[in-house]
Amino acid sequence: MNGQHARIARLQSIISSDPRLVRLVRSKTRDQDLREVGVSGRRVFEHVLGRMLREAGAVADCRLHATGAGLMSVRPYWHYFWANAQAGWVGKTVLEVATERFKPPRPREFYAYALASGLLTVNGQIARADTVIAAGDQMATVAHRHEPVVSGAGVSVLAQDESVVVVNKPAGLPVHPVGRYRYNCMTHALKEAGLPAVRPVNRLDRLTSGVMVFPLTEEAARRLGMALRDGRVRKEYIARVRGQFSERPVLCTAPLLLVHRQLGLTIVHDEGKLCATAFVRIAYDARTDTTLVLCRPFTGRTHQIRVHLFHLGHPIPNDPYYAHPAWTEHNPPTSTPTPPAIDTSDNVHTDSLPPNLALPTLDAPDDAWAPIRAAVARAKLDITAAHADDAAAAPPTHSPPPLTITIAGQPTCPSCLRPLPHAPTPDQLRIYLHALRYTTPDGVYEAPLPDWAVLEK
Repeated sequence: MNGQHARIARLQSIISSDPRLVRLVRSKTRDQDLREVGVSGRRVFEHVLGRMLREAGAVADCRLHATGAGLMSVRPYWHYFWANAQAGWVGKTVLEVATERFKPPRPREFYAYALASGLLTVNGQIARADTVIAAGDQMATVAHRHEPVVSGAGVSVLAQDESVVVVNKPAGLPVHPVGRYRYNCMTHALKEAGLPAVRPVNRLDRLTSGVMVFPLTEEAARRLGMALRDGRVRKEYIARVRGQFSERPVLCTAPLLLVHRQLGLTIVHDEGKLCATAFVRIAYDARTDTTLVLCRPFTGRTHQIRVHLFHLGHPIPNDPYYAHPAWTEHNPPTSTPTPPAIDTSDNVHTDSLPPNLALPTLDAPDDAWAPIRAAVARAKLDITAAHADDAAAAPPTHSPPPLTITIAGQPTCPSCLRPLPHAPTPDQLRIYLHALRYTTPDGVYEAPLPDWAVLEK
């Protein structure tokens, strides 16, 4: 076992040894599962492939649109992406990896057809379902991407000159493309606002608000980056925490270990990295039993302030990770969850492929698959080209009726059948943590206080 495999195994062992961590991770990674739906994988694949072939040529609409209730998002789009083999994939067949790891979960038969059609490839080649994944392999496929909605509060510019732009980042907006976010992020929002291209050298958590300094030039980025690495930037945050915080200043030096990279989940652990955060009480509100605290991190670990506050017994009350009920649930329910509601009525349509194409059976010879594979290859090129510019174009509207399935009361996307989640409220896209002030060698930058930081008298 190499070093990377050993480290991943160790982190998995740390998570599995703590039932609270297991419950928390499961609650944050559970997807509605199309494998639970009473429709065949072939039928699902045929519908999704037909919609993709019809919509692949539309130029991606990369603009952020208001979705109501203080939220915004880019419209769903087809996306060609690839992933290098992770340590946990090595030694498994490509069909096993796709069925177990790809999102949203699909029936096993769906991925068998994806492999046969060339929609899912290994190292750029058509692969058999029993192909075993090796270290260094690359899997590529096309998916209908639904970026999570983000805050529609907008980005306000606090200061700008020829070298930097200083903004007040709203809570609920990632700083840059990451994970499920490509266009629903701050750098794209700044671009849409007509600001020059920025060069991020640090970031705030998606749920955190406050001041951010974006260099506009290579020299400014180098200078600010070096100041951050050398500890010459004084960062001050304000948080609202649960309970009555100590009236005396507190310095927390508990080491932090990132145990789940996808979630950013971090815990206090002896194997973690050294870090330090100073806390000073500002005011206590007896009515809500919360305290405003000034926080000064001396290092920049993932979720550092949030985890240190949790470690001190004063978590941020609306933190979805470190104030999660999983930390206090000693007797989790053991009953089997109710299966999702399923509608497999006559509304199910299977004629969504273009009229000149027919889906062969999985055991059909290669020449029978040639027309489908050629159409898929063209669609991949079209999808790649669709994101070359930020021009907007609506997707075709002449598609056949969608395959309609209700899963746990949720409608599905008519293009990809992904169950559409309930939209969050703006309050669910923020936590009570705000970057108040950054003092750099080039200046002091401060953001206004958020509404939750003003205590009623």
